[in-house]
Amino acid sequence: MSETSTLKKNILLAVGIIGLLVFTSALPVNNFLCKNILIIIGASFLAVSSYLEKEYFFASLECVAIINALLLLFHVAVYLNTVILIVLVLLIAFLIFQKQKITAQLIIGFAGLIFLCLGIIFIQNIFMFIAGILLIIYSYLSVRAGFKVGWIFLILNIIFAAVALMTLIHR
Repeated sequence: MSETSTLKKNILLAVGIIGLLVFTSALPVNNFLCKNILIIIGASFLAVSSYLEKEYFFASLECVAIINALLLLFHVAVYLNTVILIVLVLLIAFLIFQKQKITAQLIIGFAGLIFLCLGIIFIQNIFMFIAGILLIIYSYLSVRAGFKVGWIFLILNIIFAAVALMTLIHR
């Protein structure tokens, strides 16, 4: 491996780590505006690192996070937000399955994406927890497939699932 490609991979990893740190720093924030801005910034870094490493599912997942945070910031009605999320998931499925063949890993990932969207729509942490578990599995399989960004998402999804579980336990 050349020094240039090693440097590029390290830069992509650093961009992903920055995204992870910014995104997770939003979790305990109570200020609505600050929380959603941090999510948009963190998800943008995560999307860029995923896309450039050609891990398109994670890039798409972060696009969902960015769009949802923007919809929340602009106080879009729940009905319209639901329609947008459904269209977005269908669009992602169409685009991903144009680039990749359907595998068990992708099915697990899309199940995680669907549960994530259900959690957003119904504001239910049980859906978020299930999404987190499915996305942990997808992340692990991504690491096994050779994507370094998979490690970042593995950590992110462990944190995400743990926060959802703790919220469920404390209710």
